[in-house]
Amino acid sequence: MKDTDILLGFIWKIANILRGDFRKDEYRKVIIPFVILRRFDCILQEKKQLKQTTYSQIENSTDLDLALIVKNKDKCFRLLLDYLKGFSGITEDILNNFNLINQINRLQQSRLLFIVLQNLCNLDLSPKTISSEQMSTLLEEVNRKTSFLSGDLHGEYYTPEEVISLMLKLLVCEDKTIAKKNIEKSVFDCCSGTGNTLLMAHDYFKSLNSSINISLFGQEINAESYAFCKAAMLLKGTCSDNVVLGNSLLNPDLTTSKGDNFFKNEFDYFITNPPYGMQWKKIEPLVKEEHQLQGFSGRYGPGLPSVKDASLLFLMNIMSKMKKEGSRMAIIFNGSPLFAGRPSPKKNENSIRQWILENDYLDSIVALPNWLFYSTGITTYLWILSNKKETRRKGSVQLINASTFFVKMSKTIGNKRNRLDSSHITRIVDVYKSYSENEYSKIVNNSAFGYKKITVERPQRKNGQIVLNKKGNPKPDINLRDTENIPLNRDPKEHLEKHIHPHFPDAWIDEDKISIGYEIPFTKYFFNPKPLRTLTEINKDLSALQKEIDNLSVF
Repeated sequence: MKDTDILLGFIWKIANILRGDFRKDEYRKVIIPFVILRRFDCILQEKKQLKQTTYSQIENSTDLDLALIVKNKDKCFRLLLDYLKGFSGITEDILNNFNLINQINRLQQSRLLFIVLQNLCNLDLSPKTISSEQMSTLLEEVNRKTSFLSGDLHGEYYTPEEVISLMLKLLVCEDKTIAKKNIEKSVFDCCSGTGNTLLMAHDYFKSLNSSINISLFGQEINAESYAFCKAAMLLKGTCSDNVVLGNSLLNPDLTTSKGDNFFKNEFDYFITNPPYGMQWKKIEPLVKEEHQLQGFSGRYGPGLPSVKDASLLFLMNIMSKMKKEGSRMAIIFNGSPLFAGRPSPKKNENSIRQWILENDYLDSIVALPNWLFYSTGITTYLWILSNKKETRRKGSVQLINASTFFVKMSKTIGNKRNRLDSSHITRIVDVYKSYSENEYSKIVNNSAFGYKKITVERPQRKNGQIVLNKKGNPKPDINLRDTENIPLNRDPKEHLEKHIHPHFPDAWIDEDKISIGYEIPFTKYFFNPKPLRTLTEINKDLSALQKEIDNLSVF
């Protein structure tokens, strides 16, 4: 294979050609689809010469190729359009979603089309020169560099590879079925982006068991990312039939290219990094309709989060596709899903957490280091969930504080200043597998995250006398009303007698207003308060400071 840097050098020549006529943030819209088109073209030429059937899904019904088109400078625009019309099926879908025709028209208007094609033909991307795995790596590198060049560092495009590696290892480290010969497993990413997570999953599973039959499924809302994902999977030799374009939070009648009903599928593993704090206001009516009409027979029965953050919608969506015999998932969130929402008759984030914990779906939460992602420096958490937990894990959640497990990067990329190295990943996995308490790991009973919200009332008084209602009961004074959160297993009446009556003997608890809440105060379990300094230490420091002051010269 040619050195990757040499191939990248050829590719950057195209970027130099675009300079002036295209903005930097527009380079990727030309470079990526043209590099993919060149790979298709090289494959077709090799198939003609060697009569190969390896890339059976890449076909073109014309006798044209890019080299022939470049030989006809005056006709290259028309010939290229004819060439594109010869693609069908998956390849046509990929090129159409890259909106390649628009880019070709713009290049033609700028009189750059022939020059770009000429440089493209100098790029040898034939399978005999660059393997499918190497091509996949090259594509991802081109994607990353063109995105960074344009300042496009959105979270939906990039999950650092070391984070994906950690997610995969935690997903399967205790799965004893993986080693079975010819075992079949499926992986779904509801925010598949450019497909790197799915492709890494494919490689990881194959490294564990070469005979495994691993099926990859993905959904992506962005057409360009969807096209890239399909192309990357197709060119690597993995099946791209099961990647669909669309909003995974909705439920349109989408099918795979094989005609399967995508939304009726169930999967063994889920791995995804949905966008943080994404608003879902524009789809609120449709989501609410599913919640109200379908309830728990649909995806959103447990409740609906605030329209300001769709994180828990993504979670409920993929949880609805878990297999009865057992599935596992790894999903990355910011801190909001840990505590957002309060007990309310209206089902919200609180009721979703309650449903997850009372049904014992939450396996573990790992606090990741800050500044780990390209698009944000906020604190993030990796949730591991399962509907068939190990016996020793049932009824509890393992909290792992890995916030200090990182090394500083020599050069910041976007917001990414820190990274996990292989030793950090191994360490986190070992802490998870040990399932014991230490300074980095806490085992917490599910019920410990729950609480009862009680309303404490005190009577109205007039001229020192308690005001009664028509039934002869004290009227509550809304100005003295208070609420408290008490442990889930504590009896409200006992709490009243022991903790409230000693201070307010006339207080009572309104039992009609008692509600259940759940939140996960992660940092509380790892809080390590430093002891206060003694008066002797403080006086010693004050004496030292006084001596310094006394010795100062006054001018």
